[in-house]
Formats: sequence, C-alpha cells, structure tokens
Amino acid sequence: MDARNPDVDLLFVGSSTNLLVYDCIKNADVFDQEIDDGVSVLDMCEAGSNPDVDEPMVIVGGNNSITGIDITGDERFWTIASGNVTAIQFMDVDGDGDDEMITCSDDSAVRILKGEDAVFELAEKAPVVLLTKVTDTTYGYCLKNGSFGVYEKEQKLWRQPRSNHDVAAICGCSTDVFGDGRGLLVVGFSSGVIQVHRGSDGEMINRIDTIKEPIAQLLFDDFRMMGKKQVIA
Repeated sequence: MDARNPDVDLLFVGSSTNLLVYDCIKNADVFDQEIDDGVSVLDMCEAGSNPDVDEPMVIVGGNNSITGIDITGDERFWTIASGNVTAIQFMDVDGDGDDEMITCSDDSAVRILKGEDAVFELAEKAPVVLLTKVTDTTYGYCLKNGSFGVYEKEQKLWRQPRSNHDVAAICGCSTDVFGDGRGLLVVGFSSGVIQVHRGSDGEMINRIDTIKEPIAQLLFDDFRMMGKKQVIA
C-alpha cells in the first residue's frame, strides 16, 4: 500500500469504531483511525483503481457508507451505500481496462461503482455476504441464505440453492479447464466439504470430503512459490 516502502507488510484490523494499521516488520502501529460508521468490510484499492485517487487506499465498508483511507490515515474517498456494507471486490467488470468496485449491502443490493458513479445495479433475493473474482469479467457470490453462484458483468450465469450445510468461504480459480474462459468457483462448507463448480453453468466437477473441520477460508494463490497457483483451504 505504501509506494515508498513496497516491501513492508501491513496488517489491517477493523472494529466497530476504529481502523488500526499495523507494521508487521517494525512491530508498530502506523495509525489508528476512528471510523464514524464502523468497519464491517475491508478491501484494498490499488493505485489507479479509483479514477479520483491515484494512490493505493484501504476501502472501509461501514453503516451506509464506503470510505477510502490512504497510508497516512487521510480520507481520500467517500460515498454513500444503500445499507450496511456486507462485501466489496475490485475487478474490471466492464472490460475497459480499469477496475470497478463491486459493493453489496444488507438490503440485498449489488452496485458496481466507477469512483462514485454507478455503472449498474442489481437486486438479489438476500444480502450478499461473500464475493470473489473468478476471471476478468466473472465473479462468484454467496448469499446470507446459503445460495451461491456466478455473475458475468451484470448477467447471472447460474445459482445453486442452499445446501444442507452453511457456506463458509468461496474462491475463484481463473484456470480455464474447459476452454470457455469462465474459470471455476470453489465453495467451502462448515461441514469441511469443498466443492468445485464449473464457472459457466455451475456443474459440480469435484467434491472433497476428507477434511473433518469447518472451512474457515479459501485462497487461490502460489503458496509454494513455484509459479503455479493452487487452492489453499
């Protein structure tokens, strides 16, 4: 986040009243900022992802507002939300080469913003609580009622109804296994089960049930630093 010190590892901690930024290398606070509307969601906005701000920011979703704060603790961006923010994801939804901000709130609204301007808005049947980028223009979601699926831009490709177990985490895999450019959606459940769904139509192509503990998080990254990404649970 700090262009002056790109190798610094920062930890962001949000509470009902404050945002704490902690320097893991120096073992010291960078700043502790009071947030009037509280912190319900945090995400990183890279330089250039917001047309009005040319520096990286941490994006804070709170009660009826979305705030962008830079490395010095200064507020650089603010816009109103239609409810308490439940999820945020940055990606180039419209394919114009610049990232948009997908925001979701507890009134079941999904808004895609370019700066403060809405590119388009969607209405779900329940609040979106999890978002993940799948490919450049597709993203996975999970609703509070347990349903999950994939959108391409503003079009819903598919939706899977709630299962017998609660969805705990989702992650997108851009690996184009089927040559359709829509990747895979990996879904982790509170039962420890992991399902892999085809991004284009939701077909389940793999199921892993050897994990006996609840899934807390899923990542798609090069954990072994060998140049190849894998799913990490």
